[in-house]
Amino acid sequence: MFVGNRKYVVRTTGEVLKTEAKKKAEIIYQELMSDKILGVNKLNEFNIYCDRLLEISKSKVISGTRKSRHLKDIRIWIEKDKGIRDYFGSKDITKITSSDIRNFFDYINEGREKPYTHSSMNKFNVIIKKIMGLAVESGVIQTVPSFTIELNKTQNRDNPRISFTEKEYKLFLDTLKKCIEEEDFIKGNQITLEHYYLVVFQVSTFLRPTHSELFGLRYKDISINESKDVKSLKLRVVGKTGFRVVDSMSYAVDYLEKLKELNPDYKEDDFLFFPQYKNRVTAIRSWGMIFTHISEKCNLKYVDFEMINQNGSIETIKQPRTPYSLRHYSLQIRLVKSKGKINVYLFARNAGTSVEQLERFYLKHLDTNDVIVKNLQSF
Repeated sequence: MFVGNRKYVVRTTGEVLKTEAKKKAEIIYQELMSDKILGVNKLNEFNIYCDRLLEISKSKVISGTRKSRHLKDIRIWIEKDKGIRDYFGSKDITKITSSDIRNFFDYINEGREKPYTHSSMNKFNVIIKKIMGLAVESGVIQTVPSFTIELNKTQNRDNPRISFTEKEYKLFLDTLKKCIEEEDFIKGNQITLEHYYLVVFQVSTFLRPTHSELFGLRYKDISINESKDVKSLKLRVVGKTGFRVVDSMSYAVDYLEKLKELNPDYKEDDFLFFPQYKNRVTAIRSWGMIFTHISEKCNLKYVDFEMINQNGSIETIKQPRTPYSLRHYSLQIRLVKSKGKINVYLFARNAGTSVEQLERFYLKHLDTNDVIVKNLQSF
């Protein structure tokens, strides 16, 4: 049989009749298509499913369900040198095992001064599973090979979520009000009531201070919950985890009305905060400088944070507060004030995070008291 590249393969069918021999020859040829003699069957090549994942991700970005960063991140992990495509690209996806995936992680760490962190290796693993999941959907393989990244405790150390205590948050607000009264200017920008309502609005809506969430929010993205039992805003955002509808705390409704009073000529397509800045990066940078000024004025710019070193000793590091600290405070204070009553699954979805993240950074620091224990025991 001619198999291409000037190559012939000789096999016996073992049949006497010519018609039966032809049928057997066809079967032998199909078997050869998945054999090493011909190389990988192109329909089973790992590259095909890499490309398919990239196309699906691109479609999600175009439709607006995911941000452009989503596609960029996936492409980086697939296409980087000594990455996923380099190692698996020409392999037959039907023959990839857990052992092959383990060998991949040995391969990517070869020659590196420092091995990939647990977080980076986990990203590789997630992308590999997504690619092989597409092969499962296509019926090419039955299951995705099971593989878990072993945690290297000397590498993996969570970055602290720098927040405020309730007392510090009140001090920050009081200082902000004082800056408004004193008409403070920071690089040509006066601190006004709009900055005050930005802070309290963010804390009551759990939004990230990014161009796709807090600073991307327009009036047309906001509706008021008309229910008699619940007073809240519904905010439509495309954030870090894709599109979601955020339900706010009740007092966010009042803050929205105050913002409308500050900007009575607003249009539905206007940004909620600093609509004069069409470039949202400029708006974010302006608020960052003002946040820093307020933090320094009330001596809350830095916080000492204790962490356990690799050798087991306690290390005190100085971490700066940023506008993200208000996001962390909003999650933290909601968990504390709920006294254990809050549904963490619904809360995580509403905040655009995961239960795992809440557990790692917030819940494990939540002290219990008699009220929380009582709520824990109730049905």
